[in-house]
Amino acid sequence: MTLSRRNFLELFSSTICLTAVAASETATSSNLESNFLSVIQGDPFDGFSQFSILSIARRPLRYFIYKENQPLQEIAPYKVTHPSLNSKIDKVFVKGLQINVEYQLRIYEENKLVDIRYFKSISSQKKQNRIAMLSCMDDQLHQPSMWNSLYQSQPDLILFIGDSVYADSDGPANPFHLWRRFATARFTLDIFKWKRLIPVLSIWDDHDFGANNAGINYPFIKETQHNFRSFYAQDYFTSPNLIQGPGISKAFKLGETQFILLDGRSFRQSPGSNLDYSMFGKDQEQWCYQMIQRHPGATMLINGSQWFPNTGVGESFNHDHNLNFIKFLKNLKTLKKKIVFGSGDVHFSEIIKIPDHIFGFQTYEITSSSMHSQNIIGAPQYFNSANSILSTWKHNYKLLEFQSHLQGTLIQTQSIGSSHNQIYSHKFWL
Repeated sequence: MTLSRRNFLELFSSTICLTAVAASETATSSNLESNFLSVIQGDPFDGFSQFSILSIARRPLRYFIYKENQPLQEIAPYKVTHPSLNSKIDKVFVKGLQINVEYQLRIYEENKLVDIRYFKSISSQKKQNRIAMLSCMDDQLHQPSMWNSLYQSQPDLILFIGDSVYADSDGPANPFHLWRRFATARFTLDIFKWKRLIPVLSIWDDHDFGANNAGINYPFIKETQHNFRSFYAQDYFTSPNLIQGPGISKAFKLGETQFILLDGRSFRQSPGSNLDYSMFGKDQEQWCYQMIQRHPGATMLINGSQWFPNTGVGESFNHDHNLNFIKFLKNLKTLKKKIVFGSGDVHFSEIIKIPDHIFGFQTYEITSSSMHSQNIIGAPQYFNSANSILSTWKHNYKLLEFQSHLQGTLIQTQSIGSSHNQIYSHKFWL
């Protein structure tokens, strides 16, 4: 997110307890002591799952997996702490789950039950999938109505695609600020309080990376990668469906579609660089091509900032690293694979129609922003992205439905607002 856009926006500026929890139909887990715990489910595929549990000043926690109120196993956590703060993260890894069967993660402090979360493992082979794609969720502008809307949509998987934490809200973040700001967001946003968990996979953009518009010259890349991995639950030694790439990039498959979440910060040169691989770095770009080539179906490429716009108002691959972008598109075309693009960052949502001649088929860039960050009326018109066919400045997220057919993949994308209203929708074949 560029300074010019930021400045522009600133101008406008027990058994009874268990029964009660099981009977509750609310999204958030207000019973027991769950306000003291922040829980996220990550990699949920094919009988596996993992969790990141954030707590403050607690005695050691114990974790039990239940099914139909019957205990199955106790899981010993892997602990992550920060030397300067009293919060800690427990990583919990589970395997041997049945697909689409509801389990309980019961959390005890010594012998006292303090929280229950419900979760499922999902199949990566399912032919029809619903994915929510969202970005820009400033905890200082938290809107519970947006999270309630998302919960009502009940996607199979949620993708955080950048600026899920504004770690640099008071200047570039050092390792202390990174942990503190991530912890604050984890205890603020409603999604981490949900009683019934929906799995989340994530990638970053500049604000959760640590500094506005930052890239390879940011002095704490190793530390911010460690911080990001700690707060999410997407370590790469659980389900074989989650594949690690360079930096914090990752790939996974759902149905016939492959999703590649690219690290657009760790290797990013300064805007205007004429170097090859100036956006994603050589290793990550080559890894991306290899993953696309090996996959027989369509691929969705997701990056925190936009791909195609070239207005110069907001960050984009095209504008900031144009020579690399042109070569990148040419290389993608030689792969002869169907590709669609996802992005966030710009504090408005839009769908950009990519001219047919670029790849030899019709495709789109789907931008989702923001959940609750500083927006402005008329922003899409101000940015004036070429070939934009639908847009909104209102707070929203994208709900993407993928259906696999013999003739290809049918994708329907909806922009959903705070009252769970559809702002716009578009359907296309890939």
